[in-house]
Amino acid sequence: MPEGNRVRLGAMASFLLLPGDGLLLFNAAGELEWIDPQAAAQLGALADDLRQRGLADAWPALAERIETLEPLLEIGPQDIQLSPPPASGSELLHLRLFLSDTGTGVGLLRSHPADEPEDPLVLQLATVLNTIQDSLLITLAAPLDAPGPLIVYANDAVLHQTGYSLNQVLGRSLSCFGQRPGRDRSLREGPRLPGELATAGPAVEPVGEYQPSAPGAR
Repeated sequence: MPEGNRVRLGAMASFLLLPGDGLLLFNAAGELEWIDPQAAAQLGALADDLRQRGLADAWPALAERIETLEPLLEIGPQDIQLSPPPASGSELLHLRLFLSDTGTGVGLLRSHPADEPEDPLVLQLATVLNTIQDSLLITLAAPLDAPGPLIVYANDAVLHQTGYSLNQVLGRSLSCFGQRPGRDRSLREGPRLPGELATAGPAVEPVGEYQPSAPGAR
């Protein structure tokens, strides 16, 4: 199967990552900004190497692939298979590359999407979430520090209300909503939201709606 293709089946295409997948976030300079426990455990010594040396030095094959796929990443997430550096001694990895607020995200998938049938529970969840009329986003629980928790799911109501496409939302932080320059504050910068997220508590935060297709939108 050609690398650089986003191969996702049916309802699974609505989810950027699923439980059990790992996550790494690199800034524009290739420095590791975040790695979750799942990815750190799977990569072992390579995770420490990425922290200390950066992407280009620690994993040059991945850095090169990200650069090659950059035009496609502007369109949406891309799935690839790639071996880690020989010294890490790990097997072929299934990766999902996507753009984040500050650089590039790399998801470590449990298996290649083309080899895994759709999970009935995921299918049922996607059907329910897309049936409700309320706008709904699902984010990761971390990182809470900038760029903030990444959006891994958006239902159709969100896309209809905001004017964003799914690929414009997936992998972004909550700050992509309501951040019209000089007018609306970012959802991520609301006075209550970060604190409530840190304690896993509920929060209600009104923000101005900013549609990308509106006059003056970026």
